[in-house]
Amino acid sequence: MSNLSIKTLLQKFRLSDDIDDRAYADMKDAVEAIAACNHITHRFFYIIDFHRLNFLHVFGHKLYPWEYAPEEIKEMGFDFYARCVPQEELGMLSEIIHAGFRSFAGMNGEEKMDISFYYNFKMRLKGLTVLACHQFTPLKLHNGKLWLALCSITPASHPAPGRVFLRNSRHPATSQYYSFKEKAWSDFAPFHISPTEMQVILCHLKGMNIGDTAREISRTTYAVKKIRKALLNKSGVDNFTSFCQLALLHQQI
Repeated sequence: MSNLSIKTLLQKFRLSDDIDDRAYADMKDAVEAIAACNHITHRFFYIIDFHRLNFLHVFGHKLYPWEYAPEEIKEMGFDFYARCVPQEELGMLSEIIHAGFRSFAGMNGEEKMDISFYYNFKMRLKGLTVLACHQFTPLKLHNGKLWLALCSITPASHPAPGRVFLRNSRHPATSQYYSFKEKAWSDFAPFHISPTEMQVILCHLKGMNIGDTAREISRTTYAVKKIRKALLNKSGVDNFTSFCQLALLHQQI
């Protein structure tokens, strides 16, 4: 799947309404706010314009050593994927785009602004191929249709590519998971975290080892290990750091 076919696919969802330069100028404050967030997060942000079908803005980040400067990525637009995503991943990416927009089109305008998509795919960073988590959420609608979308890239917390989720931030219990096998969305209930499990997670995020955690929450080291293992079983990841990253992604912490 080439860059051309990805852009051709997105043509189906292109916003054809007239949007004048004043509307773009009105987005200046939003762009500046995202730029400020970029200073205090580990995310690589960029904005997709579904009216002009290009990248409206790309925010650089030192954690992501692309071979290209932010200005070059902005100039590339969707060619960025063709250059930085391995060829074998582009078919999956195309399916994710199609499934996501098909679901998004059936929502009402108010609901659309609460939605975010996230999924894993491989990307190339200066000779390295890494698994990244791509997140996508509406930034601005025009007459109920998607005009601008805010996207971010972070290191993936789960080792498998795909892992496509559609999350409703206002109603997380209505979130969905996409099955490549069934070519359909199904309901996804985020895993439950008990108060004691949350204590163990927060201790880990503070840099405490198992012994420190046991003393902090007045439990034995055996109990802490058991709690951590149960959390890994819930999530399907194989180490506790990845679990914490996944819980952050699902906004459960």
